[in-house]
Amino acid sequence: MHMSESSLSRGRAAICWAVVLLALAVAAWGTLAQVRQRPVPSFTDCLRGQELSSLRQAAAGNETEQVRFLLGDEAGYLRGADQLARAQVVTDFLGDLLQAARREPLDEALARSSPLYRTAVAFAAAAPVQQPAFVSYRSVLFSALASPWVAQGGCDSSTLLRLRESMVGWRLLLVAASAWLAWQLAARHRGPAAAAVAMLVALDAQLNQAASTFMPDVPGAALALLWLAALAHLVHRPRRWVALGVGLLGAATVLVKLDFLYVVPAALLAAALAGGAERRRQVWPVVGLVVLVHGLVLAGFAARNHAHTGAWFVTSKDTVNLYLGNDDDAPARGYRYGMTAREWQVMEDIPVAHAATARRYGAELALREGLKDRVLELVRDKPWTVLGRVGAKLGIFMTSDGARHFPLLGAASVWASTALMAGGWLGALALWGFGAGAQRAAAAALSASFLLGLAIVCAVCVEVRYLSHLTPMAAVLGACGASAWWARRRVTPPGPHAIGAASAVGAGRG
Repeated sequence: MHMSESSLSRGRAAICWAVVLLALAVAAWGTLAQVRQRPVPSFTDCLRGQELSSLRQAAAGNETEQVRFLLGDEAGYLRGADQLARAQVVTDFLGDLLQAARREPLDEALARSSPLYRTAVAFAAAAPVQQPAFVSYRSVLFSALASPWVAQGGCDSSTLLRLRESMVGWRLLLVAASAWLAWQLAARHRGPAAAAVAMLVALDAQLNQAASTFMPDVPGAALALLWLAALAHLVHRPRRWVALGVGLLGAATVLVKLDFLYVVPAALLAAALAGGAERRRQVWPVVGLVVLVHGLVLAGFAARNHAHTGAWFVTSKDTVNLYLGNDDDAPARGYRYGMTAREWQVMEDIPVAHAATARRYGAELALREGLKDRVLELVRDKPWTVLGRVGAKLGIFMTSDGARHFPLLGAASVWASTALMAGGWLGALALWGFGAGAQRAAAAALSASFLLGLAIVCAVCVEVRYLSHLTPMAAVLGACGASAWWARRRVTPPGPHAIGAASAVGAGRG
């Protein structure tokens, strides 16, 4: 007795749903395990006012857990949440250090041993006294998400642990959004494609690691995949109210993880241009609305920065990372984030070289202008050298810098993660020309986001966590590219009419 086709379909669907639910459980367990293994420094009051004392301890070689935490990125976001909870302007660690350097007499011993302190002193001497400094280097919106937690529980070790545990929710959203995007883009066998993507993203140990700290990498990745999935839904069913939500979601993605600033508009254009003439007429109005909402939100944030500094800009992070990822000392550092003595000297020289900007707009804009000029000079004088350095970083990121995304595979994990990234490339090429209508438009948006997002990380410093949004995109592209290839192979007979028949299949889905 043979099972009916509908029974087989229901059985396959049940298996796919079970795999997705298992993937969510695996992601939650893996992330919580990483949270439990990570040490929690003991502190109260968010270590407020301890910038100079921490630098002194670090310079003396006495790096306690509190000192290491305070000098790291995670503390920057936590203290931003604390500042918001106390109705203060969110500033970066260097901004807080600059204020401390203004208040206290020059510490000559610390000046001899700490280039960071010398840089803060140089900017303190050049910038306006009352102006808050470094108001936009880190994500203010990400800190704002945690400010109610800090206001309720205080800025201490227990609150930090709860915030780390809350990242599990973002981790689950990343898995679910990736599966939803794969479901919408797969040409055939949507359920298996979504289930495979969910499990790949869930098993990625690097994502568990990134999600175990109070950092915006995984939240930014989750919002990016959710935004792409919402965009795919929008181009399938253009609706103005959906476009409003997609525009707000895209702007939030940018403001949670500022590296997405350059990706979002290109993905929108790709979605509008790749869907065929009739689809373009339907999509252009809603894409225009998305761009408008997106621009208004970013303009509002730029206005916030203007209110504090007198200049219009979204972030100062871009020029810092571009300079440190491409200057002449970058290859010796393996292109990783950090600064040599020569680079610190450049930082100290900027307040003098750009004194007018420092006096008018403050330290953050002087640093941004100074490093922008140096990046442009580097590109102008050594274009092929810079291009070679970007290519070297592409090689590092394609192999995930040797990181084991899938540790259960042992040493083969490096090959597996490299294959995953290569699958993203192949999937981007396969999906770009596949089908027609809404499917092609949505696939073009994902392909553009992946390729341009990879270009952005290759242009700056090397950190494996910068791939937090790109490995899920690669998984979706690889799975859906395989689905597209399988659809062509099964439906298209061999011969000269293959391309036309495959296009017809895609057009039917559009």
